[in-house]
Order: sequence, then structure tokens, then C-alpha cells
Amino acid sequence: MWVKGHPELAGVGVEYSWGKAKHKFRRDVNDCVAAHLHSNIVKCFSRSEKFLPLARVRKFARKTRAYRCAYREEQPNSLADVEKLVKAYKSHRSAEVFDKKFCHAE
Repeated sequence: MWVKGHPELAGVGVEYSWGKAKHKFRRDVNDCVAAHLHSNIVKCFSRSEKFLPLARVRKFARKTRAYRCAYREEQPNSLADVEKLVKAYKSHRSAEVFDKKFCHAE
């Protein structure tokens, strides 16, 4: 069921989690000291820092499932087709979740 070139289908929202962690690392955690690099990376993925709480990981997983269901329904030809299918799937399920600023929402 893996579609080549579509990272939104990987794992259980793992690409979204990586994106959120990278965003926090670049914006808040990085102190530009090479000796602190490993501890800063661990800090981005730790739950004690609240960068990736369980609720956010579950939201990412739900978003990935929506993309998988869209691919399962039909075989899209382009990225625009994928977005239409996901939007149709959301409206079909009466979900009021929008993609705008999804990864970076607090």
C-alpha cells in the first residue's frame, strides 16, 4: 500500500512527527554548540519537554490514516487529486480538521 514519493503515508504519522521535531529544534532548542547536539536532539523528541505529546502524535496518525483511506478509495494521478480525495474523505466523515498550519499548531 506504499505509494512511492508520498511521505505522508509513512508509518503512523512518523514524517509529521519528524517535521515537528525538526521545526522545534531549529526554532527553539538549537544553541549552535556542537557538544550539545545530541542532548538537544533528544530534548526535541522527549515527552517531558512537551514538544511531541501523545495527543499530537495521535493527530499525526489520524492524518496519515486519512491519506491512506483516500488512496484506498481511488488511484489518484497527481498531488491535487490526492488533496481532493482527502478533502472529500474528511467531508464524508464530517471531520472539521483543516491542513493549514497542522504541524505547527500549538
